[in-house]
Amino acid sequence: GYLCYLNWDPAIYFANAETDHHSMPAVYDSETGKKLFLPVDKEKRYGKPTFSPDDSHIVIPVREGSGPIELWRIPLDDGEGEPEQLTFYDENAGHGKYINFPEYSPDGQWIIYTDFTWNKSAPDKRLFVYNTVTGEISEVFENAERRNSYGKWSPDGKQICYLVEEEDGNYIYICDFVLYTSQKPAGDDISAPFAFKLTGNYPNPFNVSTTIEFSLPAPGNVTLVIYNSMGQKVRELVSEHMEPGTHSVRWDGRDESGNQVSSGVYFSQLRMVDRISAGRMTLVK
Repeated sequence: GYLCYLNWDPAIYFANAETDHHSMPAVYDSETGKKLFLPVDKEKRYGKPTFSPDDSHIVIPVREGSGPIELWRIPLDDGEGEPEQLTFYDENAGHGKYINFPEYSPDGQWIIYTDFTWNKSAPDKRLFVYNTVTGEISEVFENAERRNSYGKWSPDGKQICYLVEEEDGNYIYICDFVLYTSQKPAGDDISAPFAFKLTGNYPNPFNVSTTIEFSLPAPGNVTLVIYNSMGQKVRELVSEHMEPGTHSVRWDGRDESGNQVSSGVYFSQLRMVDRISAGRMTLVK
């Protein structure tokens, strides 16, 4: 089996000592005794990781400086794969700034995590789930009045165990994970002819421009934003009230200032109220 941990090197306490892997995530193979240091940025800080069910990668909270704490996927392939950012903080969303304690569901479709973002209209500890298939993020207990945190999965993935902070102490609860296993976000009309979905973009990879398609189940305010692989906002393509149905938007590979961006991986993020769908695209010159 494997163990993932943050490497703590005591050499930092000695004068003039240098170390390359202090506080860096590492994986230990208990069968071979091999230790693998993952391909990460030494200037960033890392939190508690979680293994994917197939042990192909970990998902770990990552923070750069005083910025937001977001989830990244890091492959376990001797440093050959590239880390990939999964969540992107939006200050208008009211959540997602301080993410920690992720846990993969047994089927690999969900990651439950605790969000410590302060919000004057909600508790500062709330459970969310990230859908690894669609990239959508949903709050586990909408309109909760108490802090709820530290979610864990049952072995079959049908229930979650979590902590609730009551006025007279902390309590552990268990509940069925029903709402989300149906893949039906709260508030969706099951009879709606269109789903909330970022369908994808074509062509992909692209050279000059690409067309992004998405669908909406109801009218509402919608944003479609492009981010780079560092999680930085590149371009806002849509920010308006839109009607239900299928829509498409062309991105010409330029940023907000009209400058052509460099080759690499970019992410499109569709948001409507508290629903999010994300896609990945590659620009090749």
